[in-house]
Formats: sequence, structure tokens, C-alpha cells
Amino acid sequence: MQDLKNGGVIWLTGLAGSGKSYIAEELCRKLREKLNNIIYLDGDELRDLLGHYGYEKEGRIEVSLKRSNFAHFLSSQGMYVFDFS
Repeated sequence: MQDLKNGGVIWLTGLAGSGKSYIAEELCRKLREKLNNIIYLDGDELRDLLGHYGYEKEGRIEVSLKRSNFAHFLSSQGMYVFDFS
């Protein structure tokens, strides 16, 4: 686990109800036992923080780009970011 301090992004995608949240939460929980540079981004919470509630195609693309930029920002500082959509 020593070599996992450089950061990265793991982005899970899938249909609603497919288990993305469960997988991400369990993976984060396991990794946090060994690492302290783990961040879990919840898509719904992030949408609330961004104040974006629309689900039209353009809005989804805009929010996805903001999320990916934010995840990249955090990973470039040595954090492992788990996101799902």
C-alpha cells in the first residue's frame, strides 16, 4: 500500500439501483483501514453543493465535467477519489 500515496480517481458508472454506492462505500471502508487519503464523492450531495438539480442532457454533462475537474484537482494533491454516477 505504500505506493498508493500519489492519488487517483475511481469513477463507477451504472444504472440506478445497480449497486454503485454499495461498492464504492465498501471499497472506501476497506481502503481507509490502510490509507488516510481516501475521499468519497456522493453524486447527489455534490449536486446539492453545486446547486444543480436539472436532469436534462446539458445539465448532466455540465455537472459531470465539474465533478471530473474536482476529482482531478483532489487526486493531483495525492488523494484517492471515489465517485459514482
